[in-house]
Amino acid sequence: MGGENQSFTRASFEEAWSQSEPQLRKLCFRWTGRDPEAARDALGTVAVLAMEELTRSSGEISNVRAWLTRLARNACVDIHRERAIKRRAIERLTVEGALESAHAESPEAEQMRRELDVLVRRAIDGLPPGLAETAKLRLVEEEPYEDIAGELSLSPETVRKRIQDARTRLRNELATHVEETRPRGITRQVESRLSTR
Repeated sequence: MGGENQSFTRASFEEAWSQSEPQLRKLCFRWTGRDPEAARDALGTVAVLAMEELTRSSGEISNVRAWLTRLARNACVDIHRERAIKRRAIERLTVEGALESAHAESPEAEQMRRELDVLVRRAIDGLPPGLAETAKLRLVEEEPYEDIAGELSLSPETVRKRIQDARTRLRNELATHVEETRPRGITRQVESRLSTR
């Protein structure tokens, strides 16, 4: 692909795409759980989004590889979210049909879980950029440490240190917010959310 920080214009899109496509295909395959059809869908989405962005923008993008990789990761995350929503809907229908609501979350618990997700995401966005990016990959997207290290060109030890630092900061931030505005039960959920990933 040449220089990592080269200027990227419409004229060079096809060349950059042909050089990046094999690696993007591998990443999409891995990030979609080795599902060839989902990987093809994600790769197609990346191509469309890249062309749309180039049409809308001035056409200059530095660090083409990182940009295309980010588009690919986002496309795969969207596929995972869609699958999770469908899976939860099917599970909910199955549970409701078989056991009525014996194992279903109460509306209050579901609302609390949604609020916790929003709190965690906002707190992550408030972290310094390096920590925020690493924390999103690990705590939100649940990527393995080794994959994060490869994507961000860091050592696995550095990734682990950043996650540890992010967790400490998030615990402090969320604990303060929860004590001021939320019932006690959510404090345990915050701790569980940050400790298990």
